[in-house]
Amino acid sequence: MVDNLLLYVTSGLAYANFKRDALFFDDNGPLQETFSSNRTRFGWTAGVGTEWAINANWSLKSEVLYARFEKEQETFLSPFFAANVRFDRQDSVWVSRIGLNYRFGGYGPVVAKY
Repeated sequence: MVDNLLLYVTSGLAYANFKRDALFFDDNGPLQETFSSNRTRFGWTAGVGTEWAINANWSLKSEVLYARFEKEQETFLSPFFAANVRFDRQDSVWVSRIGLNYRFGGYGPVVAKY
C-alpha cells in the first residue's frame, strides 16, 4: 500500500475544431474539385490518472483521456461526380499526459490566523 498515491477517474465535456480539406481529381483530364469544412464540435471525455506525492511540495502525475465527438454529415452537389456527395464522420482522440507539479506551502489547508 502506498499512502502518497492518488488514483482517480475523470469525465467531462469536450470540444475541438476540426478543419478538413479534400481534393478530387481525374487522372484523365484537368477536372478537379475541392471540398473544405471548418467546424467546432462537442462531445464527451473520460479518463483515468495517478498522482504520486514525492514530498510535501512535489508530485508526479500521469493521465489518459479518451474523447469522442458528435457525428457529422455534410452533403454537397458535385459536378465532378454528377451527384450529391456525402461525408460521414465520427471523430475520437486519445490523449496522454505526464507532468511534475509543485505545490506552494506543502500539505494541509491554508488557514488564516488572526
